[in-house]
Amino acid sequence: MFAFHNVIPFIAVAAAAMFCASCTQKAEEEVLADVTGAQGGTPTTEVVEEVEVVPEQVRVGRIMGVGEEGRFVVIALDQGATVETGDTLKARFADSQTAVLKVSPERQGNLVTADVVLGTPAKDHEVVK
Repeated sequence: MFAFHNVIPFIAVAAAAMFCASCTQKAEEEVLADVTGAQGGTPTTEVVEEVEVVPEQVRVGRIMGVGEEGRFVVIALDQGATVETGDTLKARFADSQTAVLKVSPERQGNLVTADVVLGTPAKDHEVVK
């Protein structure tokens, strides 16, 4: 009986170690399940293709005229199109950008003026937002 009494602490330590090992294994299985999507599966490497997101340009009107020295333009807004003072717009011709414009406060009805920030716009160029 004396020998058994001395072995009990060792058995308790061994049981605690086994319990901790099973908890660790369970945690590893849960992490693996999160990675693979199914418990016990093998991890897979998912390849994500990079796609360049190009913001869609929405037509807002066309250039009706260019001011002297090409410093500003008058834009005729399309029906339902809205622009605010300070908005940056782009002038295009044949799907190529010709100028960058910044909407100024002057407007009359559907006619809006914009300063030319960069480029060389011309009459009838499409204006997009």
